This record gives sequence, C-alpha cells and structure tokens, in this order.
Amino acid sequence: MHKFGRAAAMRFLALLCLSLVFTGCQGKGGGARGATGADSLSARAGGNGDAIPVEVAEAAKRDVSLYLTATSTLEAERTAQLLAETTGRVTAVHREEGDGVAKGRVIIQLENTQQKLDFQKAEIDMEVAEKEWRRAEELEKKGIVSAKDLDEARLRFEAARHAKARAEYELSKTAITAPFAGIVTERNVNIGETVTPGKAVATVADFDPLVAKFRVPETEIGPVKVGQPVTLEIPSRQNNTQHAQVSLVSPVIDEGTGTVKLTAYLKNPGYGIKPGTFVRARVVAATHDSALTIPKRALVSEDDSHYVFTVASDTTRKVAVTPGITDGQYLEILSGLSAGDRVITVGQGGLKPGDKVRVVK
Repeated sequence: MHKFGRAAAMRFLALLCLSLVFTGCQGKGGGARGATGADSLSARAGGNGDAIPVEVAEAAKRDVSLYLTATSTLEAERTAQLLAETTGRVTAVHREEGDGVAKGRVIIQLENTQQKLDFQKAEIDMEVAEKEWRRAEELEKKGIVSAKDLDEARLRFEAARHAKARAEYELSKTAITAPFAGIVTERNVNIGETVTPGKAVATVADFDPLVAKFRVPETEIGPVKVGQPVTLEIPSRQNNTQHAQVSLVSPVIDEGTGTVKLTAYLKNPGYGIKPGTFVRARVVAATHDSALTIPKRALVSEDDSHYVFTVASDTTRKVAVTPGITDGQYLEILSGLSAGDRVITVGQGGLKPGDKVRVVK
C-alpha cells in the first residue's frame, strides 16, 4: 500500500505540471492575438489611415487674360544694301562693321579726281555763261543786242547750269553714304579694290525699333486688334522680357497654314538687342476682370465634359463646370462653382465622389 500510494502521488504531480504548462502557453498565445486585434482596431479607428492625400485651392476672383502664343525672330525695321553706281577704286573705308552711322555719312569713298575736275570746270563754265547772260540783258535794254541774242545767252547759261548739276551728280556717286541712321552690318570691299556699278559694297540696318512678325491661327485671331499688348520673352537672356504692341494685323489668311500674320515693333534704344534674336511672343487677346478662377490643373476633361473635385470636410464631390478663358495658370469658371469652394489640384486622378481625402500642403 505504501509503495502504491507513493507512485500514484508522483503521477498526479506530473499531470498537474503538464496542465499548468499547457495553460500558460495558451494564455500567452491568447494574449498575443488579443493585442493584435486591439492594434488593428486602433489603426482603423485612428482616422484617415485610408484617406487619400490631396492638395486643394480655393476658387477666387481675379483678373485673367487669354494669350495667343507664337515664336518669331526679330528683324531690323530698315535694312539697305548699298551698291556702287560708278566704276572706281576704293580709296577709303570710313565706317567698319558694327559702327554707328548718321544719315548721309560717307561709308565708302571711291577715287574721284576726274569727277572733281569735271565739276570744277562745269562750275566755271556756268559762272561765265551767267555773266554773259546778265550782260546781254543790260545791252538788250539799251538796244545794243537783239532779243534773239539775249535768248541765246540765256540758253547757254541754262545748258551750263545743267552741265554743272550733272558733274556734281557724277561726283556724288563716288561717295557711298548711309541712306538713314543705323549700324553698318556688313562691309564687302577693301581699300584698293575696283568696283563697278551694281557691286554691293556695304549694308546698313536700323536697329530701333526692331520688328517681330509672327503668325497665329485664323480661328483665334478674332479678338486681336491693333494696339493690344505683346510680351516678348528672349530665351537667350535670363529673365529678359520686353513689351511691345500689335502694330499691324494682316488682312489676309495664309492658305497653306491657316494663320494670320501679326507685326509688333519693339523699341530698342542703344541697340541693346540685335536683329536675329529668337523670341517667344504672347499677345493679350482678351482680359476678363474679377473673374471666378481656379488653378487650371484642377480641371478634369473627358470628351466634351469638364469637371472638378471639391472637398467638403474630408469627402469629395464631383462638380460639372463650364470653363472660360485661361492664361495658362488660372482658368475662368463660368458656372458650377462659387468663390471659396475648395477644389482638388493634385491627387484627383482616380478619385470617385464620396472618397475620403486628407488635405496636405
């Protein structure tokens, strides 16, 4: 009995230990599952864990302008290629390429010795003829010479006067001058070179003003009028924007491109901007004051429908809108929104009405 009772007690103690170990392990596992469940519930209840981040802007009143954009290359308003009008040897170059020149200033001088002699002789011949004519007038009054002799003396004077003018003209052709004030852009001859009539010797251009000619689609030309502002951006110069006005609107449409040519004149005192400079032109076609606007990127377009997503509290709403003009950054809204409405500008792709969102900067 004693031996049997001791063995039974040992088995009872072993079973009790196993039971305690199993219960402890079960308690640990249950505690882990309970913690996980609580954390998951906390995450769901934490609010905005599933909300879509978006950026928003308010619809607001501002002035907005419609721009027509085009590119152009600036040209000199006036350019003249100077040609030799007589045969002669170049004896002097008074203005080089890049030099400014006044109207009438000699740029290229040709040999003119013979022309000077011819002019001096013609000048003397005219003086002699004039004196003879004046003397004949006095003698005719005294009855010493006939009216016929007086007429012949007058005709000789007229012939001498024309001969002098012709000689003066031939002399003037040996000095090649600037037809207007500007800059010598090209010199084509050297000292000692002999030129013949028609030879291009130099080119002069007037850099002030410069001319920008550009084309815009015929379908968009309607609101453009002479005098409207033009902004000319010069990409080759950082932060360089010039202002001009529409000076000419072509009355014809280019059949090949369906465009209309516009011309603007850009003041260029000091010749700081050179002809040939590439510019981007923006023409103000229309301006609407105090228009209701939103950032253009907020607009979503599908086929012929236009809409935006607005945010009220943290919920989205899809709103159909009627867009007006745009300046590229802001868009006029003609209907569908009111001032102060918050529209989604970033993150609206794939949104649906009723989606939860959170606004971020």
